Amino acid sequence: MNETIVTGALEAERISVRFGGLRALEDIALGLARGELLGLIGPNGAGKSTLINVLSGFQAPVDGTIRLDGRSITGLEPHQISRAGVARTFQAVRLFQGLSVIENVAAGLVLRRSSRHAAMKRAREILDWMGLGPKAELIAGTLPYGDERRIGIARALAAEPRYLLLDEPAAGSNEDEIGALTETIARIRTEFGCGVLVVEHNMGLIMSLCERIQVIDGGRTIAIGTPAEVQRDPAVRRAYLGEDED
Repeated sequence: MNETIVTGALEAERISVRFGGLRALEDIALGLARGELLGLIGPNGAGKSTLINVLSGFQAPVDGTIRLDGRSITGLEPHQISRAGVARTFQAVRLFQGLSVIENVAAGLVLRRSSRHAAMKRAREILDWMGLGPKAELIAGTLPYGDERRIGIARALAAEPRYLLLDEPAAGSNEDEIGALTETIARIRTEFGCGVLVVEHNMGLIMSLCERIQVIDGGRTIAIGTPAEVQRDPAVRRAYLGEDED
């Protein structure tokens, strides 16, 4: 199977990661263009979060190259990759629980702005844009889990990324929250001009939101295509849905 790499984008080519004798990723390629909504799905343990960790500098590959708009960022530290234009969220929300919501979001501007006033002003704008403005002064650790995840997205946006990596943003959310989140992510693409990579188990969100979906299983890509193409793919049904071929 040939995997298409998108030029002028966030690109991964021939990425392999091993933990001891365990193969987490093997010869993976991925391309995320500016303004694109790309879904990344697969069964538990397929390697999705490991790939996000590689793209954001939290995991070094044993082989392969990461390029940002044509420039290699392989081996850079996470803060260097963030400064270069790649931001991410985490499966486990990593907020400063004792700080206010606006202080948490302003922390994402540290690498971009030296003025605390400018950072707080931009944080306020992002919170207002996401509908979190009324909660700006509340202590982050007192908020519901769904709000914490949205704050994590706001903080990533505060870093002014060209590419945004969302690791299971809908985890723990109810149906209404997922609907609002889907709309927010779509607006991020148009408002901020980001390429957005979404790793998610909620198939309704992925299929309604993403124009292109990449499926991995056992650390390898098994399918890339539109939502309709992916849903029809026998390899995807076997690996992800547990269905057998007729």
